[in-house]
Amino acid sequence: MYCVFNETLIGQSYVQHIRQLKETREGRRYPLLKDGRAIIRVKDGLYFGEINNGETIAISNDIDEVEKRLKHADSSVNITVRYDGRNFNVEDYKLTKLPRIFRVAYSEAGDHGLIITIDDYKNGHYSEIRLFYDVDKVIKYIRRRGGKDGNFYVYGRQPAEDFRERVGGIKALDVPKQLRNIKHLQHVIIRRQSAGSHEAFIEQQRKERRDDKIISIYGNLGSIGSEQDDEYEIEDHGRYETESREEYGYLIGDYYD
Repeated sequence: MYCVFNETLIGQSYVQHIRQLKETREGRRYPLLKDGRAIIRVKDGLYFGEINNGETIAISNDIDEVEKRLKHADSSVNITVRYDGRNFNVEDYKLTKLPRIFRVAYSEAGDHGLIITIDDYKNGHYSEIRLFYDVDKVIKYIRRRGGKDGNFYVYGRQPAEDFRERVGGIKALDVPKQLRNIKHLQHVIIRRQSAGSHEAFIEQQRKERRDDKIISIYGNLGSIGSEQDDEYEIEDHGRYETESREEYGYLIGDYYD
């Protein structure tokens, strides 16, 4: 048993809560959080806020309430969300509740013709980038990967006027700022154009993979995890069916310079 006290910073024109302290029966006071860290565990639709190696101080079906309670214990607490065998910060965990989001970039510049790059995010996983040269194949890929329930959203410039109507999915979604960055997709297009031809670009890919110069960073966010997509696994290792790679795009991976 112990008592809990609030530690507050009082200035000339403000009052700021800092943390909570606990007092033992002997009258000694210590920070309620011993190491400044806390864990939110997700179980059966509830969120459990834990400190000090397992002491639960908050339970709710709203993660924001649990986060608020932990920050009241220590305003500078480092919170880790444990979910599905992985670790997230609170904001990244919230992204796992979104539908699948496809991110698209394209270019029709000069003599290069139409070049489309695409990746997607779902449940904390970023797919690798795929390269297409045909709008119809992109639509077929998205609809198949997105699922029959249509619970997906396509973000980015559309490569055809009727693209969104044909591809289906959710009509509107407030895409979080963390997922709006598509510079990595545009970068692949620039590299493909610089290579001059698809064949030269693929050969460049092979060389860079051999030399370990390609680093997967999954949308410039840092990898929470890459989704291993066996159904669409068509990475070029020198031998594969032409029809398959054209149908589901050329698996590229992300670049980091």
